[in-house]
Amino acid sequence: MTKTTDAAAPDITWIPDISNAEGPLYRAISDRLAHDIRGGVLPVGTRLPPQRELAWRLGVTLGTVSRAYREAEHRGLIGGEVGRGTYVRGREARIGGLLAGRQPGPGTPWAAGDPVMEESLEGPETGPIAMQSNVPPPGPEAQIFRRTLAEMSEAQGMADLLAYNPRDAARRFRLGGVAWLSRRGLDTSEDDIALSAGAHNGLTATMATILKPGQRLMTEALTYPGIKTVASLLNLTLVPGEMDEEGLTAECIATEAAAGRIDAIYTVPVLQNPTNGIQSEARRAEIAAICERYEIPIIEDDICGLFIDDAPPPLARHAPTMGYYVTSLSKTLAPGLRIGYVHTPRRMRDHVAASVRASTWMASHITAEIATRWIESGAADHILAERKAGLIRRNAIAREIFDGHDFRMPEGALHLWLTLPREWRASQFVAAAAARNVVLTAAHAFTVGEAPSPGAVRICLGGPRDDARVVEGLTRLRKILEEHDPLAEAEVM
Repeated sequence: MTKTTDAAAPDITWIPDISNAEGPLYRAISDRLAHDIRGGVLPVGTRLPPQRELAWRLGVTLGTVSRAYREAEHRGLIGGEVGRGTYVRGREARIGGLLAGRQPGPGTPWAAGDPVMEESLEGPETGPIAMQSNVPPPGPEAQIFRRTLAEMSEAQGMADLLAYNPRDAARRFRLGGVAWLSRRGLDTSEDDIALSAGAHNGLTATMATILKPGQRLMTEALTYPGIKTVASLLNLTLVPGEMDEEGLTAECIATEAAAGRIDAIYTVPVLQNPTNGIQSEARRAEIAAICERYEIPIIEDDICGLFIDDAPPPLARHAPTMGYYVTSLSKTLAPGLRIGYVHTPRRMRDHVAASVRASTWMASHITAEIATRWIESGAADHILAERKAGLIRRNAIAREIFDGHDFRMPEGALHLWLTLPREWRASQFVAAAAARNVVLTAAHAFTVGEAPSPGAVRICLGGPRDDARVVEGLTRLRKILEEHDPLAEAEVM
């Protein structure tokens, strides 16, 4: 519990309870501050304790509190003025502060005058506000891409990339994948990695390798719609698996595996699409043990794993003989960078690589060269850091606007999973949003087979070009929830 001397007073002796905090203490303080602001414990205008005083009361270092306050200010929760101290901002001021924080400044990876960035941001965005696709928000990748192309044009041996089999390049590209996957805590080698033309191609190649037409693939009951397309292409039967707040349950896998009713599973353990669930370490170990016991291959889609700082290591670490780990750079670095990495049990690497060749012949060597250069130079880490910062900022905007509503959105998520009030049907809400020029996706698009479709919608945060457009779209959606009668909406439509 957070202690205060007087919840209505302009000055509060705020002492957050961080005794059960997991992860960095500065983040626990910042998160508790956000919680208490939204809960009304810290009213707008409240002056917070000086940093040194709060550090003394909590028994932490001054640096910890300073970092917590900086993060809270970056999230638009608090502000500071000379002579006034640090105080709680109102909703409009908080959103305005978040928008102001987007402007270029010292340490920003791009600045006014850069022709690539100015070209990409040129002119106001018009038309519907696109919140239906899980694309990352804009970052510094355009500037870095231009520089990389210039470097490649001057480098020796670039003509080899135009060949079917460039000398020594494939090994270097796989080593780049090894380095990238190590950032997720996956200990692999070049002999365990197959290159693909993005994650979707990697998933297709993996399923084509380990499953035969007519076999049964278990997925979460709500899943990435692309898997339904792949299953149809390969003539596979999808089995909707029971879900809880973490995603796929171990119990449903055990039941179906013991009965011989499934031949493989597909799962998204981090930021599950669309529910944003995150499987715990214990859940992963349990699922892996079941699949190893029954020899059920696990196809693990970890496309967004790097967006969550404290995400547990991949399932594949727990399932060395059954784990197939698939990722790409489309969400973390750039959607057009169609390069993916598939970590397989060693005995299966060449088989998956053969399936890639059968579908696309090869991953583009030019794309693989760009990706590998970015990984080797640190540019990939820089883009990822900026991407995460942009998502965290947009998460804060969404959290502020939808305060009081039922949604799930871990910090770093590409989208918001909004559970609608009982009187709304998801299709009604999507139609009402479209009538107000906001495009989003209803839950039924993710439903597998005859699984029930919840009254929920996915609202993607990366599509709009700038944060102001995000605010506009989310504000329109909130107004639909709070100011419109679903029955009246149905009559209008």
